[in-house]
This record gives sequence, C-alpha cells and structure tokens, in this order.
Amino acid sequence: MKKIYIALFAAVLAASCQNSEWLDRLPYTQTCPENFYKNETHFKLATIAAYEALNTNTIGGSSVSGGTYYCGLPIIMNSPSDELFSYLDAGASVGQYTQMITCAFTQSTTGLRRMWTAFFAGIDRCNSVIENAKSFPENAAIQAYAVEAHFLRAFYYWYLAQIFGGVPIVEFHSDGMEPRSNLEAVYTYIMEDLDFAYANLPAKKGQGAIGEGSVTKYTAAAYIARISNYLAACKRYGTGADLVKEQPLNDFAWVDAESFSEKAYLACKDIIENSPYILTKEFTNLFRETTKADQHEECLFMAENYLSGTENAFPSSGNFALGPQSEGIAEYGQSSCVYARYAMATPILFGMFSPKDPRRDWFCVGSATGTLNAGTIKEEIASDGIVYVLPYKRVTNRYNAGADSRVETPEQTYIPFLDQTCVAPGKFRFPQVGQVTTHLEKQHALSFPLMRLAEVYLMYAEAIYFHTGDAEAAREQFKPVLVRACRGDEARAEELFNAYRKDDFVDELLESRERELCY
Repeated sequence: MKKIYIALFAAVLAASCQNSEWLDRLPYTQTCPENFYKNETHFKLATIAAYEALNTNTIGGSSVSGGTYYCGLPIIMNSPSDELFSYLDAGASVGQYTQMITCAFTQSTTGLRRMWTAFFAGIDRCNSVIENAKSFPENAAIQAYAVEAHFLRAFYYWYLAQIFGGVPIVEFHSDGMEPRSNLEAVYTYIMEDLDFAYANLPAKKGQGAIGEGSVTKYTAAAYIARISNYLAACKRYGTGADLVKEQPLNDFAWVDAESFSEKAYLACKDIIENSPYILTKEFTNLFRETTKADQHEECLFMAENYLSGTENAFPSSGNFALGPQSEGIAEYGQSSCVYARYAMATPILFGMFSPKDPRRDWFCVGSATGTLNAGTIKEEIASDGIVYVLPYKRVTNRYNAGADSRVETPEQTYIPFLDQTCVAPGKFRFPQVGQVTTHLEKQHALSFPLMRLAEVYLMYAEAIYFHTGDAEAAREQFKPVLVRACRGDEARAEELFNAYRKDDFVDELLESRERELCY
C-alpha cells in the first residue's frame, strides 16, 4: 500500500512540474501569511486569535483543551492547594486532573504539556501582531492592537513562569530552539511588556479587539501589582532558595523587594482611585454563566466564553463548575445528578469561613440530586431571570432537607467529612440546559474571572503593608470586599472583619485572599 501512495505522489509531482502555473496560484481555502496583515481588520482578527489561546480547544488541529480554560486549566492553576482534593471515585478516567490534585503529576501529564503548547502559541501570535504592526507606524488602530498583544504576551509568559520557572524567550519566526532563560530575564521581559501596555492601553473599557472584555491600562496595572507583590514576597521569604543549586535558573536573589512593593502600591492606588471598575453588587453573579454584564463591571480580565459558543464548540463543564453533567434534572430532559466531577472543596477551606460569611455556602457545596416535582431539588432565579439549580443539604447518608446538628445556616449544603463523593467547589455555576444556549449537558459558556477589583483591594492591602508598614491602613482594604460579600450589610461585614483579625497581618492577608479568591 505504501508503494501505491509513493507512486501517486510522484505522479502528482511530475504533473505539477509540467504546469508550474498551478503551483503559483493563490490558495482559496486559507490565507497565506504574505497576504495577511494588510489592514486594520487583519490585525483585529490576529489580536482576537491571541486572546483565544486562553480558552481554545485546538492549536494547529491538535487538542490543547486540557491545558486551557476550555477544560483543564482551572484545576492545573488551583492544584495542588489546600482548597481542592480529588473526587473519591474519580478513577482513571479523570487522569491528569487527579494527578494535579494529588501531586502525582509528571512531565507527561497531558494538561501541563498542552498548556505549554497553547500559551507558547499565544506568545507566537502576539509576536506576529507586534512585529507586523511595525510596518504601519502611523495607523493608530493597528498600533492599538499591538499594545494589546504586548499585554497578552506578558500574561502568557507570567502563567508559564508560574508553572515552569525559567522558560525560553522566543522571537518572531522562532525555530523553537531557544534555550530556557532564567527568571530574572523572563520577569524583566514580562514587566517591560506590562509597563508598555500600562502606558499605552486605553483607560476606557470596550475599546479593544474583543469589545467589553478587552484589556485596559488598568488591567496592565493590576498585573504589574500582582507580579510585583509576588516577586517581593519570593525575595522576602526565600522562595525556592533551597532548590537553586539544582535549578539555578529559578533564583529570586536579583529581586529588589522594596522597589517591587512600591510598584505594586502605585499601580493598585491608580486602579482604585481612577479606574471605571466597581465591585459588582451581587458577588454570586461573578461566577454564573449568564450574568456577564455584572462580570464586566468588576473583572479587569477574564477568559471569555460567549453564550453563542466559541469555535463552534462550547467548553467542557465536567471538571470544575457546578452544573448539569451526564445526568441531570428530569424536568429538563435529564435524569439524576448535578455536581462537579473531579474536584471538591476541602474541610480546611470550609473551616476558614465564619458561618455568617455568605461566601462559604456558595463556594463549598453539596450536590443536587432528584427531581423538582418531588421537592428535593430547588430552583433559583438569578437576577437576570435565568433558572439555576441550588444544591441541598447532605444529611447523614441520605438526601433530605431535615435538620442536622452540623448544619449552621439554611444555605449550608456541605458538611465536612460526611460524604466524599457528592460535594463540589460551587463557586462557578451554570443554569439548566435549554435556558439560554444550545449547548449540551457537559458544556458551558462560563467566563472565568482572572483579575477582579476585589483582588486589587487585597493586593493593595499587601502593598500598603510592605511599602508603608501601616497594618491598620492595609486592613482597611479588606472592608469593601467584606461589605460586598455581605451584600451591603455593613454590621455583618464589621463582625466578620473583627472575627477574621489575626495578630500576624500576613496570616490575615493570606486567609482573606483564600476566602475571596479560592479556586
């Protein structure tokens, strides 16, 4: 058979040599690089493609879904941690996800390899926009797309550095043979891109390649603050110092902690005092599939998924978000169960919340099983009128809505250690199938918040403390986040503020971050 293929190839080659005009024809099924980057529309499409590396399903025809926000990246970025543990009966079918949660990952773990592929593809797309824009120095629109690409390139490098340490800094038209650079070089490169983006991105929202979800100067400022705080902390606390002999690329000795804390302080101050972002009124709307307008009020950056679908496909919901799985609610043409499959909230995380903190019973939940007509499933109508399903109490080893001494609030559906197969990280949720989209049971259109104003307040607290030494001024930044979590109830927020106070400010900060930013 192989000989036949070779003969056919030879025949085609011979025919093409006899008619060279056939070889010179422009292809009609795809765009050649030589014919692209000729106008503003081309640059807009290329910049959209640079954003898309965040949540794409395929790169060059090969699947990368386990390494992006299409599927597995939320678990990769949150595991291993004190927030998640692996679903007891997950089995081999969930492979890479349980490997991450149980710290059993290796260089062959699919999600890590796919993340590397997807994000370097994103960097390559950014490089292409940036380099080709140099041919249009007087075109303001094209130059604006190039500025977005600078931000995105920094963002992808930051993710890669967080996971892999020193990584290659690749050039335009890279041959893929660049050696790994050390962290000093990588973070210097990242900060140069972010500083450029901060100076040149628009202050108003909605002016970039992907509309309302496009980055602004304040998005760049937020990542300047996040990375500056991180680098300062790495230097102060000797992160990785005991491993430098084994891997000298990942040394933080070069970091000037005081300078980076000041940089974070100034960036956060600018965002809080001048940006158009606000803390959206209802915190649960930040994590629902349909309440995207509320997300855009607060989120400086998201992995955007649209209700109309992306790439003619919807991302997979089977890993992380609370919503319909292979089984669901009978009244919606489904049959039995709603829960996130691969990861569950830990008792450690649950115990970090006061029972009076509304976030606890939204983030750490039981499953939802049964039928609406039988009364075991409760519906919730979101503020946009869309129907969501609420989890319900898991009492002893059976499902009912009865009382239990371990249930402290009417909303509590998770009881630590009681059952290890029907609990879930409930932070991200999507409605019943058929409500707003045409996707199937195992799909969703969630937009994952990656940077929110709430985090800026918490980063500002960290920067104030380390830049000025004023712990009380730093603690004041916790209050707006708590008031919003309590839905405007200032008395309850003040009670939580006092209950969460610790003698060691850094411990208090870390727990405040974990409560607001878990998963």
